[in-house]
Amino acid sequence: MKKLFLALLALVVLAAGGGLFYLYSNINNLIVEAVETYAPPITKNSVTLDSSSVSFLSGEGSLSGLRIGNPEGYKSPELFKLNKIGVAIDLETITQDVIVIKRIEILTPELTYEKGGPAGSNVEQLVKNIKASTAAKEKGAQPAASGDAGKGAEKAPAKKVIIDLVSVTDGKVNATLPMVEQGVQVGLPAITVRNIGRNTGGVTPEEAMKIVMGHILMVANNAVAGPLNELKGKVVDKVKEELEKKVPGLGDSLKGGDVNKKLKGLF
Repeated sequence: MKKLFLALLALVVLAAGGGLFYLYSNINNLIVEAVETYAPPITKNSVTLDSSSVSFLSGEGSLSGLRIGNPEGYKSPELFKLNKIGVAIDLETITQDVIVIKRIEILTPELTYEKGGPAGSNVEQLVKNIKASTAAKEKGAQPAASGDAGKGAEKAPAKKVIIDLVSVTDGKVNATLPMVEQGVQVGLPAITVRNIGRNTGGVTPEEAMKIVMGHILMVANNAVAGPLNELKGKVVDKVKEELEKKVPGLGDSLKGGDVNKKLKGLF
């Protein structure tokens, strides 16, 4: 009996060691797979990650080539290109219900900002998609009614995260208007978001993404507002000029403020 017990103990140790070795040797492949599997249902469009380089021992490393596709109805192939993301994870929490991420540092991101569509812009549409995913997740997490008791096992609680710091630096925004090939490029001001979920015992990944994207949307809107209005003015002036060439004398009738508003409204 003693020998049988020792043999079983040895098998348990080997199995645990094998699991740790598998996790250690495949952690970056698992990260890439997780991003490309779980992010698209949240954003409702494509999400790809080129590579991950995170140390299993320290929990620190980086992600490279994260791309978020444009929502349906917009022209450019991708909304976000995040060239490099530095990450630091508290490994002691990796198997717990609430995973603590010490920091996410987004470096040199490229954002394509397209006006138009029912949401107003592609970034606003992305935020709308994430909000819808969050609402659906919250609805699905509601406890079953008493009449449904016993119809299957209770679902395990959803994983939550705490993110102590998210920073975005050295970014740029390529902004475009409907029906206008020319665009403008502006710098994206630095963004810092702290203590996501820290005071509430964690938030779902959908909620965390909604918070971060909300900050990015606000900053991006402010950054492109002036340049896009200036571009609108140039386009309207160009339209007037072309119309004047085709219909001499029309220019005077196009000087009214209402006409300017209508022309700008096309963009």
